Amino acid sequence: MSDSRLLTRQLLVLALAAAGLHTGPASAAGAPPLAWFAGAWQCAGKFEASGKPIEAQLRFEWSEGSGALVKHHDDRLPNSYHAIELWGANGPAGLAATIVDTFSGTRLFASPGWANETLAWTRMADGKPVERFTYAREGQDRLKVEWATSKDGSTFKLGDTLFCERLKAE
Repeated sequence: MSDSRLLTRQLLVLALAAAGLHTGPASAAGAPPLAWFAGAWQCAGKFEASGKPIEAQLRFEWSEGSGALVKHHDDRLPNSYHAIELWGANGPAGLAATIVDTFSGTRLFASPGWANETLAWTRMADGKPVERFTYAREGQDRLKVEWATSKDGSTFKLGDTLFCERLKAE
């Protein structure tokens, strides 16, 4: 199967899984928990190994009709990471996400959902966790994002950390 057909198929499966399903208990405002991310975020942090700074803008768009969240991740120069993500419900299994970027191609992640104020996405390979993104709410308009990888499936090494603030709508 060609790469483009595989990507189309994966996105279709995720979209169908998300359609009409909720992503857990509704928040106090009545919106599904993934909708909390909606909006634009300005982020700054560092790469763990080098200590070099990193800045990024995240944009989350909640799709009410599909029950899915679309995320755009754009690093600022001199870094060049750009990704589009689709997050949604995965039936009783929790949540599923597809991330597409030019460095790693298409990757599939799973999450059991929110645990207190943290949402962790894990990618598996050969039955072992190999990559994880962790999103931690730090108040209504603050977010910490950590990216980590694992070579042995049990110990994660932190790659980078971003501290984000929600931008006010104009």
